[in-house]
Amino acid sequence: KLEMLTKNDNCIQNFNYDPTIYYLLRKPSCTKFYKIFIIATKDDQISFIEELKNSKIDKLIIDTVNTNIIYDPNRRFKIISEYISLNYINHTDINNFKILVKYND
Repeated sequence: KLEMLTKNDNCIQNFNYDPTIYYLLRKPSCTKFYKIFIIATKDDQISFIEELKNSKIDKLIIDTVNTNIIYDPNRRFKIISEYISLNYINHTDINNFKILVKYND
């Protein structure tokens, strides 16, 4: 189902710690942050947001299972999380992932 949803996209972007999605869908990351665990600073978060905006991608893949872990991306990357909450809405759930769609910028 995810493959069908992203078939017309040149790239995909996730906001979770599972980079295998790029391999499984045979699509590159829309940003240099294909592994979000490498985001370490406020500047990295701002860079992620800017690259996301510049990519013009309208979908974002987030994890629905590992939300209570100590390194949950929503807790760890507050700037990105706030941007996502202001600019994306839930489109669908597929397995352990939510597919968000951009509605604002």
